Amino acid sequence: MRNFSMRLINLVLIITVPYLHSCDDKHIENNKNVVKGTEVIGSDSLGFVSDFLIVNDKIVLLDDKPINNDNQIRVYDRNNYQFLYSLGRIGSGPGEFRQGMSMNLVHYNKYYFSLLDLSSKQMLFFYENINSQLIYSHNIPLKGGRPYMPISISDTIIYSLCLEIFEGRFAQYDNLGNKVQTLGEIPPGKKEDTPVPVHQQASKGVMRLTPDGSKLIISYQFADMIDIYDLKGNLLNRITGKLGKTPIYETSIRNGYPTMIIDFNKCIYGFLDIEVTNNSIVALYSGKMLNESEYESDQVHIYTFDGKLKDVYKLNTMVSQIALDTEKERLLACSYFPVPKIYSFKLE
Repeated sequence: MRNFSMRLINLVLIITVPYLHSCDDKHIENNKNVVKGTEVIGSDSLGFVSDFLIVNDKIVLLDDKPINNDNQIRVYDRNNYQFLYSLGRIGSGPGEFRQGMSMNLVHYNKYYFSLLDLSSKQMLFFYENINSQLIYSHNIPLKGGRPYMPISISDTIIYSLCLEIFEGRFAQYDNLGNKVQTLGEIPPGKKEDTPVPVHQQASKGVMRLTPDGSKLIISYQFADMIDIYDLKGNLLNRITGKLGKTPIYETSIRNGYPTMIIDFNKCIYGFLDIEVTNNSIVALYSGKMLNESEYESDQVHIYTFDGKLKDVYKLNTMVSQIALDTEKERLLACSYFPVPKIYSFKLE
């Protein structure tokens, strides 16, 4: 199981923040709502689900190791969970990719979604045609910064978290994939002699756009922090968990380049995944030491944008990724261990 954790990790200045909230509401923590999940997609059809999302009336899974053919995108009915079809072959042709990750809805067109092919650094776009079939549309090669979490903000702007930017928190690209600028603040916890790109690697996380397109929410994989930005790159709030941890790591030289080596004995898993609405953050939170846990958790924390910990739910199974289905008032979650499965949870 440790190989999976390492795979996620390898993808990868103390500053004053005007709005800092610590969430350590012990009353909520001690009164977790236990939620029982229902298995809705079994392991018999899944290889290795690396990401998933809801696109209109479909559940779309990104399967790194497809077991039936070499199509890496598996499409299921949102209502009855029946398998419909697959697409996205392994390769380098149109609509093909080798290292898919970071699936996101296209904010300004509900029929589109995107993913990143990490190997080619291309952002691939797929859309639902008039026959309600998901098909490949086009791709945009992202140039510079080593992006890993791109989101299409408009038809001319793409924002992405990056592993090789020297300032800010995320980068802006144009519709041709050219890096235009960096925005935001360098994440907290950087030592004076640490190269900024190394600290960006240690501050790896998930970025989501609110449904109304007004805010970017960024979590930390190795710290219990969540940042809230507006689209101009202004930090509106930084939410900190009860541990108040920043990433703990060392800088090492590999092939002549500095790189991040996480400290497995001191560093924690923070927020494994997040989903957002226009007024709240649904976060899969671990808080456990890397050397004591896998990349999974049964804790779902609900935060308001002002930093209040509104609710804590305890799932009856450990999961590694989540997708929020607001229309059906449920949380879909992917469990990796010992085999991949998709569960549905009803959050009151």
